[in-house]
Amino acid sequence: MVFTDMDGCLLDHNTYEWEPARPAIETLKRLHVPLVLTTSKTRAEVEYWQRLIGLHEPAIIENGGALLIPTGSLPTVPPEAEFAAGTQTAVWRLGWPHHQVVKALHRAAAESRCDIRGFSDMTVEEVASHCDMTVEQASLACRREYSEPFLLLSPKREPALLQAFLAHGLKVTRGGRFHHAQRHPGKGEAVGRLLDFLAAQGTHVTSIGLGDGLNDEGFLRVVDYPIILDSAHADELHRLIPHARRTPLPGPAAWAAALLDALKELRDHEGPAA
Repeated sequence: MVFTDMDGCLLDHNTYEWEPARPAIETLKRLHVPLVLTTSKTRAEVEYWQRLIGLHEPAIIENGGALLIPTGSLPTVPPEAEFAAGTQTAVWRLGWPHHQVVKALHRAAAESRCDIRGFSDMTVEEVASHCDMTVEQASLACRREYSEPFLLLSPKREPALLQAFLAHGLKVTRGGRFHHAQRHPGKGEAVGRLLDFLAAQGTHVTSIGLGDGLNDEGFLRVVDYPIILDSAHADELHRLIPHARRTPLPGPAAWAAALLDALKELRDHEGPAA
């Protein structure tokens, strides 16, 4: 099972191009290896990309705020997951509702005298500008359910903000463009829960993880074979996970090459059934 971050990995950080990753994606499909998008993106965004790429797999959204489990993507559905009315996707919720996160974030910012600007404070056009997205894509990014991305406008007050976060039960993670406020532990917790569930069902999983940001640290620690894509945070991430492999370049072409190499090594080591 392959877990991957999206921006800077499967998708080009600036253009959101994914076609260079196609050879590896087609190989995964041929081998029946699930590709689990593990991202800060929303459910609406993930479902858009799954349709575009042709994936029918579980996904982890909003930095581990929830797991999405489409019907038929796993042998059984975890008992904690619930089907929303009229959908074919079960949702395993791990995070607070978005409105509670936003309320706690603004309280923490006020108490720490830290200036922030979250997605909820921006127009869709502002989000599109900050993210180099179309307005249509930005509208999907704004449909938050478990987390709130925000710009830190007074970085010198960040230590005070982090202290206030703790008092309000919040956690902050740092992605490629924004800080993210959330209540849940992160991507690593969600990946671990999915792998534990599969193990409890008697399904042995060899896991590969690909990420490039500090918010990927948790799940890269959980997987068997972590791969770090080049980025502004790659050196720091590699110091935290020294046994991880690294790519010299970012983006979908490097992602595909690293993944194909890892799959070949696994097949050579474990045999064709790997």
